[in-house]
Amino acid sequence: MADNAQVHDSFKLFIGALDDAGHITDLANVIHEWVAKDKVAVKSVGAAVSNGKLMLTIGFRVDEPTYEVALHSSKIGRVGALDADEISRFTRAIESAGMNWPPVIGHSLYVTKNNDLYLAVLSLVEPPRE
Repeated sequence: MADNAQVHDSFKLFIGALDDAGHITDLANVIHEWVAKDKVAVKSVGAAVSNGKLMLTIGFRVDEPTYEVALHSSKIGRVGALDADEISRFTRAIESAGMNWPPVIGHSLYVTKNNDLYLAVLSLVEPPRE
């Protein structure tokens, strides 16, 4: 039997600017406020850059209780040859960056106009333990 915990069919698109360092800071705040206001259960994130704008899609459900999430980004490196060595280096950097914000719900990559690769991480904000 399949685990349907991440299955969803609702999506919302957010468009905004990257900050000066190439991060998703402003849109991360907008999405955090939207989740709190609309009380959705976030399931996925997608990212792309076009015409100097960041596009983030959030996949979600409305038939489950909401929970707090956070979006973060981390620069992985400059895209070059995309040969085996670079892929291996990027894979290690992605794994390392993802460990900064557990538990990870989902992630996506985006490339800036300067050809810098970034990881966008969607993570669950766990309530403090008592």
